[in-house]
Amino acid sequence: MKSTLLLIAIGLFACSQAPETTTSKQSITSTKTPQKELNSEVQADQSSEAIPTVTKKTSLSQRVFYTENVGWGYQIYDGTTLLLKQVYIPAIQGNHAFDSKGAAEKTANFVLEKIASGIFPPTLSVNELDSLDVLPVNYQR
Repeated sequence: MKSTLLLIAIGLFACSQAPETTTSKQSITSTKTPQKELNSEVQADQSSEAIPTVTKKTSLSQRVFYTENVGWGYQIYDGTTLLLKQVYIPAIQGNHAFDSKGAAEKTANFVLEKIASGIFPPTLSVNELDSLDVLPVNYQR
């Protein structure tokens, strides 16, 4: 019984001590660059030739298509990579294609805007489709 209590006490004592850290305050402060050195580095960078930055350019595009006995749909591309293929109108129940080429184009352009602004996947709501005036004529809310 005494040995059990002794083991519990040792365990509690060991757990209550904070773990040692290997980082010392001196090493943290020694890595800081004095403000005067930073200013001279910035001035040196400004006087030297500009280094071009590499950014990924996206070439988003859309293609509208017609499927026989179905209707109009659209595809969204990033360069030559197919991102989305929308055969049916999203956000509504059932399989309803767009009634016209114009409705499919209008929706595809709206989706392109969403993707370009960083929204992916570019989900659509019935309200958005209604505001675009692309819902099927016979669609009941």
